[in-house]
Amino acid sequence: MGTGEQNWLKIAVTVEEFVKMKIRHAKKLMIASFFGLACMVTIPAQADAFLLTFSGGLKGGVTGSAAQGAGKTDSIQDTNGNNYILSPNGLYPMFGAGAAFGMVLEARAMDIIGIETGFYYSRDNGGGWNDITDGGGNKITRISQEQATTSYHIPLMLKANVPGPLMRPFLGVGIEFVRQSTSTLTYSEDGNSSLAAQLQARNQIVTSNYSVLLATVGMELKFGAIRIPIEVRAGYNLGFDKSLDKRATYESGNPGKLTYNGEYQGHIGLYTGFLYAFDLLL
Repeated sequence: MGTGEQNWLKIAVTVEEFVKMKIRHAKKLMIASFFGLACMVTIPAQADAFLLTFSGGLKGGVTGSAAQGAGKTDSIQDTNGNNYILSPNGLYPMFGAGAAFGMVLEARAMDIIGIETGFYYSRDNGGGWNDITDGGGNKITRISQEQATTSYHIPLMLKANVPGPLMRPFLGVGIEFVRQSTSTLTYSEDGNSSLAAQLQARNQIVTSNYSVLLATVGMELKFGAIRIPIEVRAGYNLGFDKSLDKRATYESGNPGKLTYNGEYQGHIGLYTGFLYAFDLLL
């Protein structure tokens, strides 16, 4: 092989190696571009994702119910338009313990803002008393009043949650609709008078429907998809009026008939339970 042919062969080999190198470089560039494009597509999708969390379960707790008593000198108008002062009227300040249990549903956005509702059954109680004295201030007898009520509750609350891996504080505010289903009113005394029997014969109770302004504060424990809330709830009857003529109606007679609406002024409770949650990424 001559010198010229050897030179041309070297040039051809050099060109071939250069082309192969460029091809390898182009392949690497294509792969890098592909991953770069994938990252550009993926990162905004994650950043723009909207997380909705739905949960459902059961809650229950120990509750308390209370109401102020009617004024001892409150007057009430009977069905004929005549005004009466009933002494005693038998509606005393009361407080009692009970219990509630039911199901709960919650929808939460971005694990921060949520709406909670549910359906609860409760047994509510209220007890009070009043000492009856003579003109000299000496005790004659003590009249005790006991109210027992069963009710259905439908809360609707807006809640704010603090995200966390295990413990999540929260607070909420809303309204709760209360529908009483049964109610009883009984009187007793520790003396020998007949006042308790007279009140039992005259005073009647009916069931009522009312709404309470509801607030809650507590903490949620998260174990995977299971959530365990521990919270304190308090509600105030928005339409409560302690005056006798707003809480009862009266039919004069012997012994007459005082019909009391049975509403509680407020409720409080310590609740816990468990919920199962699942996420929906939009």
